[in-house]
Amino acid sequence: MTRRNTKDLVRYLEDRECGEVLTQLLERHLDLRDEANVIAESLLGDVSAEVSSREVARQVRDLGVDRLWGRTGRKPWGYVAPGEAAWELLEPVVESVQNDMKRRMRAGTETVAETLCQGIVLGLYDVEKSSGGEVVDCAPDFPLETAAYTVSTS
Repeated sequence: MTRRNTKDLVRYLEDRECGEVLTQLLERHLDLRDEANVIAESLLGDVSAEVSSREVARQVRDLGVDRLWGRTGRKPWGYVAPGEAAWELLEPVVESVQNDMKRRMRAGTETVAETLCQGIVLGLYDVEKSSGGEVVDCAPDFPLETAAYTVSTS
């Protein structure tokens, strides 16, 4: 393959495509694998319980009550209670951080995963002890139950 005077096309790639480029480079240049693992370790290890805690609490508090009320009441399939709708809104917010914690556990960085777990629990504790917002008010057991589940999965 000859090299032509081309643009830097890599910067136009989407995440999935960049992943494919990296995979092929590492398959073709095994000598880069060690260096790539050092970089990956630094990325996976960059976690702070304080930062994670603030982020979890912020995301939970930022859920708009408008979205909650839009999900409640009579629906073609039945009635949706405010508490049920609140859980449906809250779960994905914390699940994304829980999934990141589990990913780090699978990668063998248990200490980092534990730090992330601490951040989730502290963020939920903060939400429970102070104003968690109107969405949490409709699901008052969410912070404690979700914190317990998070610890049980770590």
